[in-house]
Amino acid sequence: MKALYIISTLVLAGLTVLAVATLPERRSDVPLLYRVTDLHPSRVGQMAGFEKWMVDKGYGEVDFEIDSNNSGTMKVIIQATSGVGSEIVDIYNGGQLRQYVAAGVLMDLTDFAKEYDFGPDKTYKDAREEIVVDGRQYGFPGNLTASPVTVNRALLEREDLPMPKFDWNWDEFLQWCLKVRKVDENGRVTRYAIWPFEARRLWPTNGGTIFNETMTKCTLDSPQVLEATQFYYDLMFKHKVMPTPVERASAAVEGGYGGAEMQWLGNEMVVSMVIGRWGLVPLRNFKDFKPCVALIPYKVMPMAFIDARSSGIIAGVSDSSKKIALRFLQYLADESYNRLIIEDGDALPPNPKNTRVPEFLKPAKYPDEWGAHEKYLHVAEKYGVGQEYSRFVISTTVSRTIGRSLSGVESKTRSVKDALRKMTDKINLEISNTVNRDKKLKPLYEKALTRQREIDSLKAAGKKVPLEMIDNPVIRRLREAGK
Repeated sequence: MKALYIISTLVLAGLTVLAVATLPERRSDVPLLYRVTDLHPSRVGQMAGFEKWMVDKGYGEVDFEIDSNNSGTMKVIIQATSGVGSEIVDIYNGGQLRQYVAAGVLMDLTDFAKEYDFGPDKTYKDAREEIVVDGRQYGFPGNLTASPVTVNRALLEREDLPMPKFDWNWDEFLQWCLKVRKVDENGRVTRYAIWPFEARRLWPTNGGTIFNETMTKCTLDSPQVLEATQFYYDLMFKHKVMPTPVERASAAVEGGYGGAEMQWLGNEMVVSMVIGRWGLVPLRNFKDFKPCVALIPYKVMPMAFIDARSSGIIAGVSDSSKKIALRFLQYLADESYNRLIIEDGDALPPNPKNTRVPEFLKPAKYPDEWGAHEKYLHVAEKYGVGQEYSRFVISTTVSRTIGRSLSGVESKTRSVKDALRKMTDKINLEISNTVNRDKKLKPLYEKALTRQREIDSLKAAGKKVPLEMIDNPVIRRLREAGK
């Protein structure tokens, strides 16, 4: 048996050597780079555009290929630390960015960004949380959005229903929802006003936050969060303007790009949905859909979270590959790439200075969308706010904890108050455990706690807290507005 094993191993090794020896050689001198990204229909054109841009700019030829099989966070980390990963990796949110930075797999781009002209000043000011960690830049957006409420204007016009206000409070929003939903003679809702959009999107609009000013403590059990969350679930269970999980399951429809929810909106099973500009691409398949855009309703002040898909460079790449990779990030900030985003509708272009053109504001092929694109932009520029990412707890843990706790509210096995209390306790426990495990993190935590005590003292004395003392982007925005 042992002899058979040895012989088999030798045979396989020999076949491997033979296979490698007979592989066709890459005889081209054109550099080859890989990018870990998704298979969105627009990616091929964007990457072909980069190849052309390199030649047009006189930087030389490059062969740029997609690696769509290794987009998982752990896959990227393992391959990067092993030295076998792609040179460029797409980063889908600031939480994932922080995981990569903590693992040491991303190149610090801060100094290069100045040289290659893709610094934070080349994108939306509230996108910093998606590309910057502790004052250092690690990526640049490929696209982004601050998802507002997208409404089917064609339906409202056809049935002579009221148009939404762009800027509306909770009560105005609820009254509109009640007017546009449809109920049959038996009292059963046959058309809902809005698709579920996550309670967390209402928290900042009521002055509620996940963390305190220094991100050292979870504050989800605050009265502001409780009120906003209760309002959200009242839309679902009390006012019945938003479908419950059971109702969504009982009317399941096929998906496609954008998910099954797009079918609900396109087929007029709901009137509106919280979604960014990218949603117009699948919605163009429905001939009776015309978009109208409004802010997420608010009680204290309007805000909309910035979501971004960014690209970073894996640390340790060769000097020759690094220069090309840096050119790619430069390309993301350049007009030619932003024009591609404008044309294919893949959310908002990363550099807002390229949006003041007719092709963006009034696309010739889609006259029914005129007036909507500028509002998607306006929401991001004026009302966009960075997401809350604490360095003292993994963001995926926070998201998972919130999701699991609120699922109990949706299944009616837990009250809103109990769910918020449970998630607050769990997240604070995770903060404590994370800090105690990480010796490098603990002194930073203690320093932040000292600053938090200073902030609490200023607040108790009725004094204004300097903005530079506040890490939390939502609280900083509230204080800037005098809230």
